[in-house]
Amino acid sequence: MLYKFGSICAILAAIVISLSANAGVPVGSANFLSADFDSRTPGDPLGQGGAQAGEPTDLSSLDGVIVEQTPGNNFLRVNNNSSNTFASSLRWDLLDNAEISSGQVQISFRFKPLALERYNLGVRESGGSARTFLQITFSTDGTFSASDAAGIIPLTNATYAANTELAFVIDFDMDARTSEMTVNGLPVFSGRLHGILDRGVGRVLTGYSSSNAGNSFELDDLTVNGEVPLPLVLDADFDDKTLAGPIDTGGAEVGEPVTISNGLLTEIIDPTLSNPILQLQNTTAGLARAMRWQFLDDIEIDSGLVAFDVDLEFAVRDNYQVLIRESGSSGSNFATLRFFTAGNITLADSNAVAASLPALSYNAGQLYRLRMIYNIDAGTYSVLLDNTELVVDRAHGVSNGRGVGSIIFAFQSNASAAAEFSIDALQVGASDAAIIPSQLNLLVEPTSGLVNKPLLPALEVSVVNVFDQLLANSVMVEAGIENGPGGATLSGAIESTVAGTARFENLQVDVAGLYRLRARAGRATITSDVDITVEMPPNEVFEDGFEQVIPPIQ
Repeated sequence: MLYKFGSICAILAAIVISLSANAGVPVGSANFLSADFDSRTPGDPLGQGGAQAGEPTDLSSLDGVIVEQTPGNNFLRVNNNSSNTFASSLRWDLLDNAEISSGQVQISFRFKPLALERYNLGVRESGGSARTFLQITFSTDGTFSASDAAGIIPLTNATYAANTELAFVIDFDMDARTSEMTVNGLPVFSGRLHGILDRGVGRVLTGYSSSNAGNSFELDDLTVNGEVPLPLVLDADFDDKTLAGPIDTGGAEVGEPVTISNGLLTEIIDPTLSNPILQLQNTTAGLARAMRWQFLDDIEIDSGLVAFDVDLEFAVRDNYQVLIRESGSSGSNFATLRFFTAGNITLADSNAVAASLPALSYNAGQLYRLRMIYNIDAGTYSVLLDNTELVVDRAHGVSNGRGVGSIIFAFQSNASAAAEFSIDALQVGASDAAIIPSQLNLLVEPTSGLVNKPLLPALEVSVVNVFDQLLANSVMVEAGIENGPGGATLSGAIESTVAGTARFENLQVDVAGLYRLRARAGRATITSDVDITVEMPPNEVFEDGFEQVIPPIQ
């Protein structure tokens, strides 16, 4: 996917609560443009502040004004007040000038022609209009036509009337290079090969064709949603592992688990001679055995979206399970998916067994794609097996404040010694990974200080995410005492990052002694390696020199 923008974070911040159910890298649906005008003041002119402001980047020769329909519900009225009748359009570019060249893109808006007029609507690439993904041309006879880079598009339901609203929904499959459109819920065309292979959707045009009479139109609820890959916090495809060897426990940084139970055998195999996979084998019956995978830097995701994707193949029907837990422990049951010898599957979580689980069976020797999608903010998740929905938006019931942090593949305690299955293409994507503190770096540490005086030099730490990117601004960092005299109080202990650094200029303690300090951002911590000696201040008579001269003894 091609993006032309300065920072991926701006796009990720716009991710909405949905995920593609297709196999491949986990993706989220992100909002690239939203213009509903409801927060604007009626009577205000339309600016050209771009997608961040819900405005076009170029007005051309047109004028727009915000109009109130009902209190809190506005729309945009566009006028062609120029004396020329040339083609002219408002140019709506996407957030950070993004250009979406893969996945699904949906453009929707409400368009109300105030006359039978030569209006024009279009979809183009980012920053230009050379690539015609779609052009809709209105005629004064009450019909409209459409074309794209491949030519004229045959249409149905292609009529309109003055002062009658048209609700457009335009969908692009950027991988298949096709498009389709409905108007007021009626199909206009579908499965259209638009003919563009080298660019992506990046701009929407709303305006007039040439020889127009300048009659106004109204526009509202213009949105562009597209798919973006979720940043991966775990990616294991085993292609770089040694064939016929076991997997190690180096963690997500090297595409490996963090723990493997004794008695659970692992081997990298390549049955197709082109795609290495990880095989897990039980050795003796009667013991539960597990392999735990955690995320980069062992972070725990407590906001946004998290998507787990993995290929599973069971050598025999037996008793297996896949568990979603927090980082480092297993007290929070976000999901427990169990596979049984009879071929049935059950699902449980902190809300107990999911009664809505359909009667679904699994077979030995068949490859399955398991996808588990968590909306952490809503406290819900969905489970799909080969795109068959097992549960959708089910509440997981975990309410202890912990987030999702690990996936565990296991043999149940009643698994036989012959139980065996394989995994491949294990990926976990998280929408908020880029903004979650994962590590603190100690830049400057204090070495001395006075009681109730700022410690010197001032403690400084930087905060980074799992991708070793600085979390530039407004990340709260809290200092604390790791070791020191009992009853001591640390003040000035909360600061926020500025340009990636938190500086504690007023950090001070109220009891003399030796200290080791700790800094924390989210669940990430770092401790000072230097003990701090805090000295009592000198007698105040010496603070500013002698306050009085004592005469000599006579």
